[in-house]
Amino acid sequence: MLALPVVIMLLWAIWNESWQFQIAKHEVQARAQSAGLQYANRIASRLDGQFSALQFLGTALLPPDSASSPPSAKTIAILRLYLALHPSLYAFNIQSPDGNRIVWSTRRQSARPINPGRVLTPLSRNSQFLLGQDQYAQRVQSRVIPLRYRVADRLGRTQFFVGTPYRVDRLLGYVDSAPWRFQVIDTRDRSVVGIWQGGQVGWAATLSKPAATAFGPDIAVPGYPFMIQVRWPPALVVQAWIKGAWPRWLLEVLAVALLTLAAWWMRRLLRQQQADRSRLRSAAYSDPLTGLPNRLALQQRLPLALAQAKRNGTQLAVGYMDLDDFKPVNDTWGHAAGDALLQSLAQRLRSCMRGTDLVARLGGDEFVLVFEGLTRPDDLMAALQRIHTAVEQPFALPGGHRAQVGLSLGLTLYPDDDSDADLLLRHADAALYISKLHKADRPHWWRLWGQDTQDSEETRLERNPLHIDPYGPTAGGLLESAQEHFAAVADRFVERFYAAVAQEPESTEILSRLSPAEFVHLKAHQAKHLRSLLSADLTEDGQRQRAAQVGRIHALVGMRSAVVVKSFGRYLQLLSQIAGSLPARAADRQDLVHILIGRLQVELEAQVESIQQTHDQFPQWIFRLEQRLPEWAHWVDFARDMLDEVIKLPGLCAAVFYKPDAQGHFVYEFNSGRFGDYMRSLERHGVPSLELNRHSPYGQSPHPRAWRSERIETNPSYSSDPRMASWKEAAHAVGIRSSVAIPIKDGRDHMVGVIGLYGLYPGQFESAAMHAFFDSLAQVCRRFLQRSQSSRLSPPLPAQERSHWRERLFGGGLEMFMQPVVNLHTGKPFKVEALARLRLEDGQLITPGQFLSAFGSSELAHLFVLGLDQALSQVSRWDVQGPSLDISINLPPEVLLDADCPRWIDDALQKHGMAPERLHLEILESAEFDDDKRRDAAVQMLTDLGVRLVMDDLGSGYSSLLRLRTLPFHAVKIDQGLVREAHKDPRRIIGFIGALVRLGKGLGLTVAVEGLETPDLIEAAAVLGADGGQGYALAKPMPASELPDWVRHFRLNIDPSSPRTPLGAVAADWLREQTVFIPQSPSGDLARRCDAAAT
Repeated sequence: MLALPVVIMLLWAIWNESWQFQIAKHEVQARAQSAGLQYANRIASRLDGQFSALQFLGTALLPPDSASSPPSAKTIAILRLYLALHPSLYAFNIQSPDGNRIVWSTRRQSARPINPGRVLTPLSRNSQFLLGQDQYAQRVQSRVIPLRYRVADRLGRTQFFVGTPYRVDRLLGYVDSAPWRFQVIDTRDRSVVGIWQGGQVGWAATLSKPAATAFGPDIAVPGYPFMIQVRWPPALVVQAWIKGAWPRWLLEVLAVALLTLAAWWMRRLLRQQQADRSRLRSAAYSDPLTGLPNRLALQQRLPLALAQAKRNGTQLAVGYMDLDDFKPVNDTWGHAAGDALLQSLAQRLRSCMRGTDLVARLGGDEFVLVFEGLTRPDDLMAALQRIHTAVEQPFALPGGHRAQVGLSLGLTLYPDDDSDADLLLRHADAALYISKLHKADRPHWWRLWGQDTQDSEETRLERNPLHIDPYGPTAGGLLESAQEHFAAVADRFVERFYAAVAQEPESTEILSRLSPAEFVHLKAHQAKHLRSLLSADLTEDGQRQRAAQVGRIHALVGMRSAVVVKSFGRYLQLLSQIAGSLPARAADRQDLVHILIGRLQVELEAQVESIQQTHDQFPQWIFRLEQRLPEWAHWVDFARDMLDEVIKLPGLCAAVFYKPDAQGHFVYEFNSGRFGDYMRSLERHGVPSLELNRHSPYGQSPHPRAWRSERIETNPSYSSDPRMASWKEAAHAVGIRSSVAIPIKDGRDHMVGVIGLYGLYPGQFESAAMHAFFDSLAQVCRRFLQRSQSSRLSPPLPAQERSHWRERLFGGGLEMFMQPVVNLHTGKPFKVEALARLRLEDGQLITPGQFLSAFGSSELAHLFVLGLDQALSQVSRWDVQGPSLDISINLPPEVLLDADCPRWIDDALQKHGMAPERLHLEILESAEFDDDKRRDAAVQMLTDLGVRLVMDDLGSGYSSLLRLRTLPFHAVKIDQGLVREAHKDPRRIIGFIGALVRLGKGLGLTVAVEGLETPDLIEAAAVLGADGGQGYALAKPMPASELPDWVRHFRLNIDPSSPRTPLGAVAADWLREQTVFIPQSPSGDLARRCDAAAT
């Protein structure tokens, strides 16, 4: 199952690449179709120009009797000048009324025309224009297409023809290195007129044909019987698919690699958790010093052994054993020697016990023995003999010492004495008690219950330490009587405990992050915890709650469960020594040790469970955050909510999102928790803001380091890290002890900011598990930025200003300024665009370029609804007072996709009595939508309302053609950023704008040009044929109250046919390059040239 996400990701990557290939294929097809359409229009334009020239020649220059008399010398000069300017034409011919004889020509040639009259075909749009069929003409030394114009009298009778052979290579040629192959077909006979490829014109026999070609749609040449067949090499699609694919491939490979790594890591984590559980289980049922089963294991095993003995009908013996003369070993050579003796004893007992037998250590020098499967009386005696033989040998101790101890054992038999496990243990304990009393005169080192033990049993019946409730009244009485002794040795206990813990490298690393004062505080807290553990009033629930808190702290500072278990072994050992030194009866000391063991087992269980729960919360939080990603559409919302949620995790008290400004100072944009208190504390301590400069003392905190290194940087402790000295006092004042900085990158691997987290404990962010959490958090942020519209993040905005501007939006600070859109044909405004402004309390105006980055989805929705209401209200007033104008307003993508958007718009229209078609909603071309179906449905609902849709900033993105084709736009606005570049590269930019104008008008859309900031830009837009214009050269955005006065005084005086500015002339030149200039009268440019040539 762990491999399933990897397989799914691989399948998704394959599907995605297939989809991307189809997109590349469609893009190539669209480019080919567009190029073919331009090529067809170019051919039609050239033919239109020549036919117009023939018409002008036949009607304006030649007299009616030209069939019988040659033209005048002036006309001949004009014709030869025209031929010199148009090398694509061979000659001007005057032909007989039947079209089969050349009467006169500008060239000496055969009187027989290239095409006889019957071959030429009249054009459907003008029957006076006749088009011949292409063929090779020897006199021209090229393939030509004859063109003729029929000159008729008033009765429609043919007087003569004016014709010219048009060179096919000139008609079809243009300079370009595009990869297309245009094959021009004459639809009249399906013959190939010519083939354009790579800037050359030829025919199938003269041009090399690719091994394989992809076919596009056939494109008709408008007005002519020609058709363009577009071809291209299939490799072009592959190139388009590969182009720009490397980041996507890298992302897909990285995603598969990360999922594989995550699966491997999860598998490793599961195995580690299984191993930890196994160790914890072993620790829960094992004595930490000797490795023998402990009291809990005995409680589980003994009833099972009794049940098996009952099934098998065999005898079972339970023995309660302790060591004689063990205390002198501790007193003489120390507790380390005593521990070594107990460990050796455990090994000997294991070696001499049968596999079915059990030996358990209850604490100190007390053991319980269980002998199963006793079928003969001699079986028990043999087992006792083996034990005695093994133990009577001297024990080797550290330091070369040797010691010998004795044994005392109390025995009871099942089923002879009883069948209940508790009673059997009591019987064995009572027998041991009698054996110890008669140590000097006993015949054996062991004693069976029933041999003078009944009276003693009555006094010992309630004193079985295995069954004393660690929180009951008996335990409370024993602990109460020992409080004075515990108070006297508590501090010494803490010192000895930490001296023992310091021997562990992992624990030493954790303690090293504490300052001396913090270490003293930790010892005081440990002494308090010890007093709580030894309190007579302690309850199990109370202990579990405190233990869970301690376990959570252990998890946060990076202490593993295995280390905690090991430290508990040392803790128990030291507590047992303290209880053993208590001036009380031996039985009370034994009971006290068992009580402490019971409480420590509860403590260990609660702590380990809390450690695991704390560790689990972090990956679970990442999983929930990943699942919620679709809820957010804007980075502002995501970042704000994410920081608010992350500080709810254990140990986190503050969070922030930092970015450096242009001066290299870090600005916090979003924050949560105690971060505001931390900032105020820094101000009180006079600490300046963070800097990016690596040489500055204020550039050494984790946040600048993470920005520079693009890696996770931590501050283990404000006390122990010398780089954090500047911030130490301010951080400690608000309870912050450690911090971490997580670099956040976008989909292009560019840094966009740093997330800072602040912890309550030193070393909180140093463990491998925490670093895995930080990596996961960074990846979730990166994935959000990849799919979010807001991945192009704005410059850093201080959190105070962000909050202030939001308050102004909701507190009456919104004002809608109006910028007119002028009809460039009539010179009159026909609508206004409503532009939002925020007015601050001091009167300062904030523009959208400043405040939009501070707003999330909810603020954008409120901005749209409030702005729409203000705009429609103003238009309603103008309808009464004048002028009457349409209104245009921007529609953010987040608002468009809101299910309530159509209702908001309809309510506003109904409220102000506004006709829907007067409302124009502008949608950015570059706006991104994750779900095209949802977008199309939202647009359709707006269309159903009757409002007008405008594509804003046409030319700023790459999706415009597809959206113009698929969405019901009514108008387009050409990007002002593109328009502003016109002065830098006039010919290229003007040509681009002209092509966009033609594209829009060709699709039946109204075209407006934004960014008209100079008079020459206004004139260029008018020359290019744009319907409307908008910009500072016409009018700046103004308060609504100023608009009527502006309308009354506004005048626009431009003549697109006679440009007066340099940019206007460039636009006119571009138009002439696209179509041949056709003079309307002899007073035109051509007539002036003719006069000049004649003189």
